[in-house]
Amino acid sequence: MRDYGSNVAAWAERQAEALRRRASNEIDWESVDEEIEVVARREHDQVKGRRIVLCVHLLIWQFLPKRRSRSWCGPIIEARTAFQAYQWTAARCGGIRPRHWAKPAATSAPQC
Repeated sequence: MRDYGSNVAAWAERQAEALRRRASNEIDWESVDEEIEVVARREHDQVKGRRIVLCVHLLIWQFLPKRRSRSWCGPIIEARTAFQAYQWTAARCGGIRPRHWAKPAATSAPQC
């Protein structure tokens, strides 16, 4: 049962404070569960979208060499940096890491 009305930020701050104090009687457990699931889905979707963009750029780089230009380097480096940051964050959160990051694949990556 959501009791936060239209001010989700204030509700989230109250819930975080209650969690830090371990005040379980003040926590809106049903809504916290739902909100954590929403955050997890959003994070998964963002990572999936970045991975798709990176794969498309790498495929174009590899199979259409005439279309290579320095303008492709920025998005490729940006996507890789985002993945590395996500991997670092996942490692800091108890070693949770997506399977596809277990072993980095050898690619014909652009040398930007």
